[in-house]
Amino acid sequence: MGKLTDEKFLIEFSKLLGLDYAKLKETRERIFKRRNDPIDIPTIARGIELCLCNAKDLYEEALILFDKAKYARCISLSIVCEEEIGKIAILRRMAQTSRKDKHQWHLLWTWFYNHAVKGTWADVAKFPEELKSNPFFLQDFSIWCYEITGGVADKYRQICLYVDRIQNEWNDPRSSKIEDAQLAICSAKKALDKEIAMHKAGFYAEKCLRIYHEVYSELKIENCGSYEEMMEKCLAGC
Repeated sequence: MGKLTDEKFLIEFSKLLGLDYAKLKETRERIFKRRNDPIDIPTIARGIELCLCNAKDLYEEALILFDKAKYARCISLSIVCEEEIGKIAILRRMAQTSRKDKHQWHLLWTWFYNHAVKGTWADVAKFPEELKSNPFFLQDFSIWCYEITGGVADKYRQICLYVDRIQNEWNDPRSSKIEDAQLAICSAKKALDKEIAMHKAGFYAEKCLRIYHEVYSELKIENCGSYEEMMEKCLAGC
């Protein structure tokens, strides 16, 4: 087993396959390295802009698939569109976070890479803005969304892409129904339209994000480490 992980062996084996081991190693480390560090307001604003542009593209591509009667792939792309929208809420939360709060930054980056959490924040994006502006309410209410929907959309996204074995039966993505595709598109459009309106109104401009930071960065919002732990604490207090 040691030989299989020995770098010299891997370099030689890569040559046999016609691969550049050094280049592959650098690419793998760059792609899979997870962030934990704070980012500044201009970087957050740029990230929000890119997420919104990508969400628009994903939605438009889902519509093309719908018109071609490719309902399974349409559903999958609609769900990915909502996950991309979910990142915007997480990025806005980053703008509200003190650069000194290492635990919170670690948690936010964990959420950023978690499909179930991004889907939950996409649901949160559909809330009225007067609710979203209250970080204390937002934290508690997002826990309940996670309890109801967490992980379901991500699993649905996968079964619309792959053949799977579910409850002793084969899942065929081609069996996806037009009604399900319509629901997925409508859900994505609702979240997307809300975020487009927010962006046009200037809520994601650097100036506004700086105000979020000034107002909220010193507030003590309880950190529980994970959505599951946050949910347990919320349930215990009811």
